[in-house]
Amino acid sequence: MEKLFPREGRSVWGRIARADKPVVLYGMGNGADMALDILEEMGVPCAGVFASDGFVRGQSFRGFPVRTLAQTEQLWEDFLIVQCFAVHDRPTLEHIQKLSTRHELVFPDMPVAGEELFTPRYCHIHGGELEQAFSLMSDELSRRTFRDVLDFKLSGDIRYLFACESPREELYSLLQLGGGEHYVDCGAYSGDTLEEFFRVCGERFGSAAALEPDPKNFAKLLRRAGALGLSGEFFCPCGVWDADGEHAFAGRGGRSAAFSGVVGTRRGRSGQTVPVRALDSLLAGRPVTFLKMDVEGCELRALWGARELIRTQAPKLLISAYHRSEDLFALPLYLHDLQPDYRFYLRHQPYLPAWETVLLAIPEEGCPLEA
Repeated sequence: MEKLFPREGRSVWGRIARADKPVVLYGMGNGADMALDILEEMGVPCAGVFASDGFVRGQSFRGFPVRTLAQTEQLWEDFLIVQCFAVHDRPTLEHIQKLSTRHELVFPDMPVAGEELFTPRYCHIHGGELEQAFSLMSDELSRRTFRDVLDFKLSGDIRYLFACESPREELYSLLQLGGGEHYVDCGAYSGDTLEEFFRVCGERFGSAAALEPDPKNFAKLLRRAGALGLSGEFFCPCGVWDADGEHAFAGRGGRSAAFSGVVGTRRGRSGQTVPVRALDSLLAGRPVTFLKMDVEGCELRALWGARELIRTQAPKLLISAYHRSEDLFALPLYLHDLQPDYRFYLRHQPYLPAWETVLLAIPEEGCPLEA
């Protein structure tokens, strides 16, 4: 079996610390907050902050005046850009790509959940687990994606992510969904992935269930489901966890709503309490052939609560694998121990940073032929 040897041995944070030019943040919000906190902990000065022209209104961010790129270039002929906001639309991706040819640009990997940064030391500590997870990947594109995502996390070099992009349609090509599917959508948000499933399967599916803990998102989910004629399906205003109970929740009516204490403390959130359910308890006796999870860093805990379902039914899985630094190896290793018949595929959809990196687990008899 091919071995995993990261091509990038230096940390993006070390590269920033050694910069012989001004360090400037591009963007405002959570990403810039986290980057500034980390730079302060490292004792690395930040020279300034700039934003896209349409977002500059004479405001300040954490004491820095927010400038345009042109204004920043008037101050410094050369500087290092630390990219601090996520990008997924093609025009902005191309803009960032072009900007990286004008100035040195890095995009530090900062986990959505948890505190562990993906540094060379972290990679060394978990090297055995990374090697094991890499060895489980079932096709060459998965292995290349694994390498590229790993190298991006270490280096902050966006070229690695552009090199391993896959369209979302390829996920469904691998999943090979057919008639009679029994679908469970964990972290259903406003119903966009439920609608996507409906477009793929049409009226041929067997059943659909959707879980969403954020009240505003859940209301949107019900409206969208009604418009699709799915009002008779099973919808639950709850989160998924490893046991039934309640959990503090920070709901914002958006895609990033999350359980309090799950996200990093640098962005400490608090909020109301919401019910949480273990899938083994909630879905006891219900058939499941396809399970999707995008639950903001709770994926492993949610899979713990679905262990009997996975052992006995081996549904096809589509799991977000980017919220926590350990997701890249912890998710496939846990699932392999739970269900050795799974074949694993890793895909990264167009996105900066390494968000929308997803793990697919497909029972061996349902796997597509290898390319």
